[in-house]
This record gives sequence, structure tokens and C-alpha cells, in this order.
Amino acid sequence: MVAQGNLSTARSFSGCAFYFTEHYEKIYYLLLAKQSPYKAVFLEGIFVPPVVPAFEGLSPNELAAVDMDPMLLTFDISQLTYKLAQEIEFDPEGQVFVLSHLKFVGETLQSYIDPVLLEDVILGLPAQRQQQAPREPRAR
Repeated sequence: MVAQGNLSTARSFSGCAFYFTEHYEKIYYLLLAKQSPYKAVFLEGIFVPPVVPAFEGLSPNELAAVDMDPMLLTFDISQLTYKLAQEIEFDPEGQVFVLSHLKFVGETLQSYIDPVLLEDVILGLPAQRQQQAPREPRAR
């Protein structure tokens, strides 16, 4: 995850959280990422279903697929559960989604932005400069 990437990439995920298809009810909000040593700390949030009888029991993905105005996604953070990247369980074959523009509201995180696949977010990031060895001066 982010802990394995470069620090400038981690900054691109400021204000974002991640969740996995098999555990959509939990998100992991990025609190801290550092490069030396690689470390990432997340705040765990629990999905709070919207109070709309027609949408009862739908996951964030299913809510995003509903053709309507953006819905407020809310996640409870009142338990203040912190996780290191290596403590987060996920299926390596599953998909990872990113929720952006999360805002702290009381003891919750909230966003009106639809989840996006992590791969799509990464493809939209600026290309990283490749590390090159310094060149020898040319002889004239």
C-alpha cells in the first residue's frame, strides 16, 4: 500500500481513505506516511449506512452505482482505532478503493465524493522522475 510507495505519492493521498471490496464497512484514513523507515498510520472508520429506507443495506459501491445526486458517505471514528499498514488485513486479489475529500465532522469522517479504484487514482498521478546517477562532465 502507501507505505511501500514514495513520500510524494503518499502526499497525493492526503485527506483520503482506503477500503477493500471484501471489507467495505471499514475505511482506513491516512494519518501519517513517512519514507525512512517506510511507515503508514491509518485511522479506522466504520461505515454508517444512510437513513434512506430504499437504500438500506447497500455498500458504498452499490450506493455509488445508484443514479442520483451524490450521497453523503459517513464513517464513525469515535473508537479512535489506529492501524499500521501491516496490521490491515486485505485480500491481495481484491480491489482497493479510495475515498477522497473526507472531512472530520464531530466523531465521523464524511464525503460526498464517489469511491474510485486505487489503480485509476495512481494512473492520474504525475509520473515520478527516475533516479539517475550523476553524469560525468563531457570532455571537450
